[in-house]
Amino acid sequence: VIIIMVAGVEKGIGLTAVVGIPVLVVAFVALVIRAVMLPGAAVGLEAFFAPDWQALTHAGVWAAAFGHIFFSLSIGFGIMITYSSYVDKDTDMTGSGTVVALSNSSFELLAGIGVFAALGFMAQTNGVEVSDVVDDGVGLAFIGFPAIINEAPWGAFIGVMFFGSLVLAGLTSLVSVIEVVISAVRDKFDLSRPV
Repeated sequence: VIIIMVAGVEKGIGLTAVVGIPVLVVAFVALVIRAVMLPGAAVGLEAFFAPDWQALTHAGVWAAAFGHIFFSLSIGFGIMITYSSYVDKDTDMTGSGTVVALSNSSFELLAGIGVFAALGFMAQTNGVEVSDVVDDGVGLAFIGFPAIINEAPWGAFIGVMFFGSLVLAGLTSLVSVIEVVISAVRDKFDLSRPV
């Protein structure tokens, strides 16, 4: 992380994202394709896509949705504000913001398909309802997806790609959060990036 941060926005952070994001997408697409081919995946997808209109009347659902998208788009940490300070004044920020929002939402939809297909498989395997399979997101990453990986052809390769992509996703997120602090400190004390 220190090496990436010293290298700067283009050479460090940009290169990390250029490598990390495609690896993450390829690994996750492979997992999703495998997940939807598992027995019971249709049950999970039905649970994912079946709307519960009654839930929209609960304020907690809206608060969770706002909180999720606020931090999912990195607005809550000041990351997008920091990165936008590095672009030219003539940059189409509306277009860039639209691409970021659509990319984020598309990946989350893809992730939801993979997760719920896996939950359907696990529910059918264990003879329980989809809602009873895993309690939280950590369980999905370290219980649900390993179950898919074990069933997949080339499972070891997909497993390395998946957990490697989790490491890359964590690394790129960490770099983004630290960049906010570095940018603020550099602006406040007029320091060079290596310092």
